[in-house]
Amino acid sequence: MIRVVILAIVAVYSLAGTVMAADLPSRKAPPPAYVPPPPMLTWTGFYAGLNIGGGWSANSVNNNI
Repeated sequence: MIRVVILAIVAVYSLAGTVMAADLPSRKAPPPAYVPPPPMLTWTGFYAGLNIGGGWSANSVNNNI
């Protein structure tokens, strides 16, 4: 009877050791951070933008709500 109890205790302790070993921290290095490539700028000339326009209508309804 005592032999069975001792074997049961040894079995429980051996299983508990492997369960606790699963909680050890990882020794792998973290993955490198993603650095996006710089944007490709293809416009190298001078630019002056003008917005000249108007709207005419015989209708008095304003759809710009």
